[in-house]
Amino acid sequence: MVVETSHPPGSSSAPPGSGWPSSVPQPLGVGLSAGAFAGPTSVSAELEKLLAEAEKKVRSEANSVPDVPSPEAEVNAILPPEVLAALDDPLEVADDENVSGGAESQTPVGRGTTGGFTGGTEGASKPRGGTDAGDLASPAEPVTAHGEDDDGGPVWAESAGRRTASEMDREVVSRDVDAKPTPVPGRMEARGPWQRGLLVRDPGATPVPSDADYPPRTTHMRDPVVMPEEPFSAGPRTTAALQSGPVAPSAPQSAPRAEQTLELPSVLTPTYDGSRVLGVCIAGRLSATLCFEYSGALCRAVMRDGDFVTCGSSADDESLLAFLMLRGDLPREVGLQLVGKIPPFGRHAAAALIANGFVGQDQLWGVLRAHAEWLLGRMVSTQGGSCALEDEPQGRLRAEPAVFGGATGAEVLVEVTQRVLPQEDAIARIGGRGARLGPGPHQSLLSECALPERERAVVENAAGKAVHEVLESAGRPEFAAVLAALQDLGVVEVMASVGRSVHPEPDAFDPLDAEAVRKRVAARIALIQEGDYFEVLGVPRAATSYEIRRAYLEARRAFEPSRLLTVQTADLADDARLIVEVLDEAYELIRDGTRRDRYRRAIEAVPPRP
Repeated sequence: MVVETSHPPGSSSAPPGSGWPSSVPQPLGVGLSAGAFAGPTSVSAELEKLLAEAEKKVRSEANSVPDVPSPEAEVNAILPPEVLAALDDPLEVADDENVSGGAESQTPVGRGTTGGFTGGTEGASKPRGGTDAGDLASPAEPVTAHGEDDDGGPVWAESAGRRTASEMDREVVSRDVDAKPTPVPGRMEARGPWQRGLLVRDPGATPVPSDADYPPRTTHMRDPVVMPEEPFSAGPRTTAALQSGPVAPSAPQSAPRAEQTLELPSVLTPTYDGSRVLGVCIAGRLSATLCFEYSGALCRAVMRDGDFVTCGSSADDESLLAFLMLRGDLPREVGLQLVGKIPPFGRHAAAALIANGFVGQDQLWGVLRAHAEWLLGRMVSTQGGSCALEDEPQGRLRAEPAVFGGATGAEVLVEVTQRVLPQEDAIARIGGRGARLGPGPHQSLLSECALPERERAVVENAAGKAVHEVLESAGRPEFAAVLAALQDLGVVEVMASVGRSVHPEPDAFDPLDAEAVRKRVAARIALIQEGDYFEVLGVPRAATSYEIRRAYLEARRAFEPSRLLTVQTADLADDARLIVEVLDEAYELIRDGTRRDRYRRAIEAVPPRP
C-alpha cells in the first residue's frame, strides 16, 4: 500500500504548510511531549541578546540587494551535485496502488525557516516539529500521534495564523531533536529536492508504534542560522560575475596589424622591387604606413585595409610644387619663389595655392590625387633602397584625408603601373612572351581592379595560355603592364615556359635600314619645329583622350633610343632624345580635356579685325 502525505484538510482555518521544516520530520504515531509546552517559556538574557543580534543581521541582509550574477555566469553555472543526482534518479510511481496525496519535500537548512506543517497520513496532519517566537509566547496544546486532542477533535496551531511580521523575522532558530526515532517499517523514498516522498508500507508490516515505545525527547534552541551573503554557485566565480550593476564597456581594442603576417624585405632589389611590395601589402589588407627610402628621400604611402589613403615625400623634387611645375600647371619662376613657403604635400599645400590663385577651388581633389598617384609611380619604379612599415602615419600625414575616393588599392596599382612601366620591361617581369599564366592565390582581387569587361574576360580565360596569346587576345601591347601588376597582386601566377617557343622573339631593333631611320627622324624633327602638339603626336585636334594616349604610346615606342639606334645610326642619339622629350611634353599637356580645349582655342584664335 502506498500512502502519500498531504496538507491539512480544507476545512481547517490554519495556513497552508511550508516546505521549510526546522526539525527532522516525525514518523507516524509520534507526538510531542505534553510537558514541552505546559507553561510559559522564558529565555536567558544571553539568549535574548543572541536573538536580537540575529534578527538585526537578518534584517540588514534582507534589505541588501543580493549580488546577481551576469547572464554569462548563469549560462556557465554548474548545477549542484545533489541536483544532478536527483535528476538522474528515475521516478518510481506505483500505478497499481492508490496514491492519495503527497508529502512536502524536505529542503536543506541554509536560510531562515518559517512556520508550517509537515505531512501526515490517513488524512490527519500535525504541527511542524519546530517553534518560533510566537509559539514560545503561546504554547500549543499537546496532540496525539493522529493529530487529535484529548477531546477527540483535530488540533491546529492557530497561533501561526496570528503571527506578525516581526515575529516571522525572528524565525532564525528552530528546535532540534537529539535522538532520532526508530524508522517506520517500510521505506520513505525521497525522489529529489523538488519531488514528493512516498511512504511505501508493506501490508504485512507491524503496526505503527505509539508514544510509549519511544524514549522521552529533550528539546533545545539551535544556534542562529545566518543567510549566506552570496547566492549559491557551483562553478568558480570571477570578478566580472561578482560585480553588481552595469559594467562600463572597455575601450575597443584595435585589430591586429596586418604587417604581423606579411613578410616584406628590408632592402628592395630588382627581383623584389617596389611594385611587388605594394602588391603584397594590398593583397594582405595592410593597415599601416609603407615607407620607401631611396636617394636620400623618404616616400610614404598610407594604407587602410589594403586601400591607399594618401602619399607624401620628403624630397624637394617630389613636392606638390615640383609636380605642378613638371606638369606645366605652375610657371617655373613662380614655383621657385614659393619653395619653402608652403607645405611639401597635402591639402594645406593645395589650399595655399588656391588662396594665391594658382589652383582653382574645383581642382583641389584632382590635384591631390594626381600628386599622390605620381608619388606611387615613383614607388612602383623603385628597385633599390630600404623598405619599412610604420604603425601610424607620421607628421602631416596623420591629418590628411583620403584622396583616392572609392578607388581600391588594386585599381590604383594597375593604373599607376600602366603609366610608369614600359612594355618591354613588363614582358620581362612576367617571364617573357613564352611564359604561361595560371590562377594566383588572390584571384578574387580581379574584381577590384576595375578592368574593362573585355580585358577582365581575357584574364579569367588566361589559365594555361602563353603571354603572347593573352596579349593578342587583349588587343593592345600595353596590356603587359596590366599582367605585371596582376602578378604582383597575386591574381595570376606566371609559370616559366618549358622548351623552346614556336613563336620566335621579335628583333630587338626596328628592321628598317639606317637610311630609312635617318629620314624618319628628320621628318619628326621638322614637325616638332613647325607643328603643334597635335601634329607632333599625329592626332587630329578633335581627338579623344583615348586616341591621344594610344598615339603617344606608339610614337614613344617607335622613337625609343634603345630600339631605334644602331651602330650605323648612333649619331642620331641627340635627335632621338629630343623627339622623346617633346612627345612627353605634348602628351602631358593635351591629355587633360580642359587644358586640351584651352590649347586648341589658343592656336585657332585669329587676331581681331581693325
